Amino acid sequence: NASIEAARAGELGRGFAVVASEINNLASDSKDTAVNSGVANKNIEISVEDIIKETGDLLKVIESVDTRIQKLASSTKDISVSTDTIANTVEGVKEDLNNLVDSNRDEYGM
Repeated sequence: NASIEAARAGELGRGFAVVASEINNLASDSKDTAVNSGVANKNIEISVEDIIKETGDLLKVIESVDTRIQKLASSTKDISVSTDTIANTVEGVKEDLNNLVDSNRDEYGM
């Protein structure tokens, strides 16, 4: 509309025509910026959704590793208890053998 009015004004409207043209350019640039901003916002939204999903996946992996570590710790404790039991049994067998050897020495006068 401003361009039409500038044309009607003739020579006096030339300055106004330049201003009207710049306003049209500014409006076009603003429209492009708004469109690009919408695209950028959508890309950011998609990226944030991906990050949330990947964070959830990572949390599942961490929980799985934590469970495995707890099972490993429990197994290690069980092995330690079993090792102590075996060591005590071996000590007992050793003492029994020593006692048997000593009693045979005494019995046979060795």
